[in-house]
Amino acid sequence: MTRRFFVTGSLLLLAALTALGVYADRLIDARVEQDTEILLASQTEMFRDLAAGRKEPGGMETLLRSLGERTGTRFTLIAANGRVIADSHADPDRMENHNTRFEVAQARRDGKGLDRRFSATVGYDMLYLAVPLGPGRSAGPVIRCAYPLTRIREESRVLWRTITMGLLVILLTGAGITYLAAQRLARPLDRIRDGALAMSRGELGTIVPTDGPAELVPVAESLNHLGRELSARIADLAAQRSRLEAVLASMEEGVVTLDSAGRVLGLNDAARAILQLPSDSTGRPFPDVAGTPDLAADLERVRLEGGTARRQMIAGSRSILLSITAAGKDGGMVVFARDVTEDRRYDTLRREFVANVSHELRTPLSLAQGYVETLIDGACRDPEKAPEFLGMVDRNLKRLGAIVADLLQLSRLEDTATSPRIDRFDEKEFLSRIQTQFLPLAGRKRQKLGLTIDEPLGTLEADPELLERAVVNLVDNAIKYTQEGGTITIHGATGAGEQTISVRDDGPGIPEAAQPRIFERFYRVDKSRSRELGGTGLGLAIVKHIAQLHGGSITVDSSPGRGSVFTLRLPLKKNEG
Repeated sequence: MTRRFFVTGSLLLLAALTALGVYADRLIDARVEQDTEILLASQTEMFRDLAAGRKEPGGMETLLRSLGERTGTRFTLIAANGRVIADSHADPDRMENHNTRFEVAQARRDGKGLDRRFSATVGYDMLYLAVPLGPGRSAGPVIRCAYPLTRIREESRVLWRTITMGLLVILLTGAGITYLAAQRLARPLDRIRDGALAMSRGELGTIVPTDGPAELVPVAESLNHLGRELSARIADLAAQRSRLEAVLASMEEGVVTLDSAGRVLGLNDAARAILQLPSDSTGRPFPDVAGTPDLAADLERVRLEGGTARRQMIAGSRSILLSITAAGKDGGMVVFARDVTEDRRYDTLRREFVANVSHELRTPLSLAQGYVETLIDGACRDPEKAPEFLGMVDRNLKRLGAIVADLLQLSRLEDTATSPRIDRFDEKEFLSRIQTQFLPLAGRKRQKLGLTIDEPLGTLEADPELLERAVVNLVDNAIKYTQEGGTITIHGATGAGEQTISVRDDGPGIPEAAQPRIFERFYRVDKSRSRELGGTGLGLAIVKHIAQLHGGSITVDSSPGRGSVFTLRLPLKKNEG
């Protein structure tokens, strides 16, 4: 930058001095010619004074030659008729009539004549000045002085050489001063430029020195202030962006931002997973990457009309709800994607549940109502039928009560605010108590109810009432569905970071197709037999929720004709490791 300032300043200085030189040249020429005119005028006046007392032509010629030799000026005396009377440099007899000369004619007309031209008599350019000698301009003689222009130009060149030397000195001095000034100005400017470039590269902590010329100090201070402001703004924007990215990353909904042309600007991980978008989605049209070309019409409508457009799309076995909303004044849009597959499944399960509940409650109610009506119609007076009908009413009401009790239990377990009342108790004693409780029921069917323990057993940490309800349901089901004379075994074990309680039977088993659904509410493998045995269809659903409430799980291993094994797994506490 120093060289650029120096070259620019030097060129400007050279141009100024050149213009000054041209102007001085013209001024010098004009001044020298003006001085020469004054000289010629003074010489004519001097000739007037000297010629005042001389009348003879010879004396005039002698006077003119003498003056011409001493002054270097050519003098010519011209008569009224234009004849040359005398001349300091030429023979008057050989000279033509001079009344036609411009300066002579002008002198006779205006009292003074001036002209510049080539003189054929002497052979070079001359400056002529003519004035009348007598009081009469047109009738009297005219004295003409002529001075060589070559001599005037020589004097101008001598003077111009002197001025040129001065201009060169000025130019060199000015160039040196320009260089020093350029250095003084360029270094701070270079620092300011370097600072600005560093800031443009993102180095906003750059500090520009402020020790330059006073004129540049405000610029450097402003640049430093700008850097601080930009740094603060960018830090704030970065923090906002981080918070926004954290929010987007934590959202279960997919979010995709689009420009006015429907191209993808950005998206979160949830959107990529829900919509199964490729990694190079950014910059591509959203309908293309989403694999739904008819989305383009919805995008165009939202872009033109604003508002929100909703669309449900099917991706394989998944159902996805898209919500397209206008964002900003530039035509941009935001797409929210939500996987509603589970919602749809829960809706289906809810409808099935309501239908099942209605059916399960309606059956015992209908039966009880029928027997009651029969009793009202007169069967109550029949000593043989009345006890039978009342027994049927009692059984159906008890079954209805069991269904309601299980529904209430299931509702409490599904309540997110419910937490188990954790207690520590001995697992062996716990399982032995349940075995003892069911021995009479198993004995009525001549079944063997055994208990096996893998030592050592740990101490259970669970809600004792809920865990007992879960194991009781498993044992009760095993007794109900196992044929007379069958075997049921309760097994407790600890290992692999968990405690397990298994109930094994050698009953009819469960078909493989039915196993994924047996933990659903009101699902029965054999509906007629289940109702005959008094089951509500909610026992295994209650067991599953109790296991989940404790952070565990329930599994089944079964095949038709080989019995079933239900295993309740609870995580082992670390301090029992």
